[in-house]
Amino acid sequence: MKKTLLIILTFLMCTSFVKADETREAVSLVSCDSAVSMWVKTSTGIKRIRLLMMDTSDGILNKEINDYACSIVKNAQSLEIEKDELSEEKNKYNEYLVYLYVDGTLLQESLISKGYAQVNYVYNDYKWSNKLCELQAGAINKNLGIWNYADIKEEYCQSGIEIKNETKKEEKSEEKSYDYEYLKKMVLINSIIVVFLLVVMKRKKDEK
Repeated sequence: MKKTLLIILTFLMCTSFVKADETREAVSLVSCDSAVSMWVKTSTGIKRIRLLMMDTSDGILNKEINDYACSIVKNAQSLEIEKDELSEEKNKYNEYLVYLYVDGTLLQESLISKGYAQVNYVYNDYKWSNKLCELQAGAINKNLGIWNYADIKEEYCQSGIEIKNETKKEEKSEEKSYDYEYLKKMVLINSIIVVFLLVVMKRKKDEK
């Protein structure tokens, strides 16, 4: 009896694993346009995919972020895509919105953890949104990647963590320095004008 139950449990576990894997589709890379947009070959043809919920924000780290992601996918042993049941199939640019697994690891997680992207464009209760927001909070705490951009803010997660980026501090310092120099110039100009007026007034007085 125990042996029979063990066989049944083993069968059920194997079945559940197979079912979980059925949501993913093995693909091969055709080209990598950026960290979030790529062309892949699927069982039904070549498609352009877009990493779901990813926003790399435009800034000085663009090349570094793109090089990082493209290097990973180009050197991967296996690539798999997965659609979120609550997401639209494609965006307005005709890109398929997917999760991308690189050698079994979700690329979205890697990008968020390194501060190379933030969670955005979330229009439903997506499968990995909560987990990605947790990872994003960690990246903000460590002041990583895009969280050093001036005036950057969380678009979706709203962790409540204060973003203390060095770029913003430097800009404020430069702004204060600029204001001080401007003030000195204005004082000098006003002093010259006052002296000039005093000289003119004295001459007029002497002429009388």
